[in-house]
Amino acid sequence: MSRREEAVREGLNAGALACLQTGAAAGVGVVAAHRFWPPFASISGSLKAAIIIMPALFAFSLRTEQTIADFTMRRR
Repeated sequence: MSRREEAVREGLNAGALACLQTGAAAGVGVVAAHRFWPPFASISGSLKAAIIIMPALFAFSLRTEQTIADFTMRRR
C-alpha cells in the first residue's frame, strides 16, 4: 500500500467515526427537541434531517482533513 493510500484510508476511517458520533448526537438532540418542544414539532422533516446531516458532514470533512494532514506531517 502506498503512502497516499494509507493516508487516505486513515483519514476516511477517522472521518467516518467522527461523522457517526456527531450524527448520533445531533439525532438525539432532534428527537428530544421534537418530543419536548412543541414549536420544533411543526418544523418540516427535511429541515430536521438537515439539522442532523450538516454537523455530521462537517465533522467528517474536518476530521478527514486533519487526519491526512497529521499523517503527512508524521511521515516526512
